[in-house]
Amino acid sequence: MTRFRLLRIAIVSVASINLACASSSQVELHVRQAMTQNALPRLVACYEEAFERNGLAGEYVARIDFTIASGTGRLQDVGVRDISTLRGSEGDAVEIDEDFRQCLSEALAASQVAPLSSIRSVRVEDYPISFKAPDGDGQRRATRETAHVLIGPRADRCRGLFSHRPPHDAAALYASLASAQAIVSRRGDGDADRLARAAQEAYDLTLELRWRLEIETKREDLDDAGRARMRRARHALKPELDELARQIGCPAQI
Repeated sequence: MTRFRLLRIAIVSVASINLACASSSQVELHVRQAMTQNALPRLVACYEEAFERNGLAGEYVARIDFTIASGTGRLQDVGVRDISTLRGSEGDAVEIDEDFRQCLSEALAASQVAPLSSIRSVRVEDYPISFKAPDGDGQRRATRETAHVLIGPRADRCRGLFSHRPPHDAAALYASLASAQAIVSRRGDGDADRLARAAQEAYDLTLELRWRLEIETKREDLDDAGRARMRRARHALKPELDELARQIGCPAQI
């Protein structure tokens, strides 16, 4: 039985704002309202991936510097000062990996929020963002009790809305993918909603299948010929993945 978990991330922020002139409560309120979870889906996606890499564990607080650009609201001059374990976290303490730090830096630099005004930029320093997943114990219990845990939906559908940890075996993924592809090829039998769901499902399954095949290449009992065969199978999925990405409006995957 597959256990479904809705992964929700809480971003809790209190700003320390440095401006060229004196800061005001209105400016601080604007920053609080601008730096919301909904406005920062890329940051949420970074945490989702780190949380899953660590076996559904780990809650953190990142302290960051950034400028909210006038007019556009783009985050500029971004810096991640520090990432530490969230105080009072009920989850297990998990080492903070460099991939999470790098992901946060890139996500912030690519993010855009509501600007303060068309002419005034805001410089914010030492701004804490907390990453917390509720019911961590329940998620870890689900991991122990089942062979596969379904995680989702993700903040960024281009990373796949749903994923199994660990992934299904390749044969099951190929079978599920064929079913979704059949619906896509028939254009959803005239049902636009069905077509959209099938295209996203096929995209998710292809991402998971590529991951499954990558895992298979690392098996110690696999000979060189078998390893090469798995790599070719993974490479063969790339054109179809790119086409599915185009259909659902996502950039091509590496």
